[in-house]
Amino acid sequence: MKRHALVLGLLSSSACSGASPAVDAESVAVPPPGRTVSTSSAVVVSPDAPASLPLFDCVAPACVLSDVSIDLPTPQGLIRLRNGSRQPPIDSVPGIYWEARDKAKALDLATTPGETHTHGWAAAGVTNRHRTIVGVLDNVVESPGGELLVVVSQDVGESWELRATIEKPYYMAEVKKLELESPNRWSIIVALEDCAGCGVKIGNYMAKTEDAGKTFTSFYFVGPHGG
Repeated sequence: MKRHALVLGLLSSSACSGASPAVDAESVAVPPPGRTVSTSSAVVVSPDAPASLPLFDCVAPACVLSDVSIDLPTPQGLIRLRNGSRQPPIDSVPGIYWEARDKAKALDLATTPGETHTHGWAAAGVTNRHRTIVGVLDNVVESPGGELLVVVSQDVGESWELRATIEKPYYMAEVKKLELESPNRWSIIVALEDCAGCGVKIGNYMAKTEDAGKTFTSFYFVGPHGG
């Protein structure tokens, strides 16, 4: 079975709406490797994260860590979110690592046991004075999935709540951006590059929440790529 490469990305705000939305000074968005962002508070994904990073039960050769981490500043220091891949059978192991404490654990959603076995981190950010972590997970085993999971931690990554499940416009759409404009106002942008005649318009789609993820709009078309 072939594992689909996970894309951790950021889509320029101007590509979707023609203008950059205001970003709360307390919120941090995470851009992809090799790209810049329009807000000075953004934290860059680290493509050179150490391969020896200890991460829960992800031990080589049975489990291999991704070579990209999402680095987030918190009151407890830097937190790194990384995905592991185990086989056989192939499954995904999304994990959290606290650099200052040299502590790591697997993402555990107590309300939905087993929910993350095929999912991995696609985007993440911090808000509410860096105390709240918001993460977006997509299916990363074989291909992207038809739904995104939005998870939230109010205790700097110790425990997580599944806040929302959002159906994508088409399963091949990939997460390009998580924007935390304020502690309550978030948006997720996905891009559909190609769908082999699926009948869904190619371009960028957005889903929004005004109540910290309790309810999201459906994904709606916001424009073609680069337009």
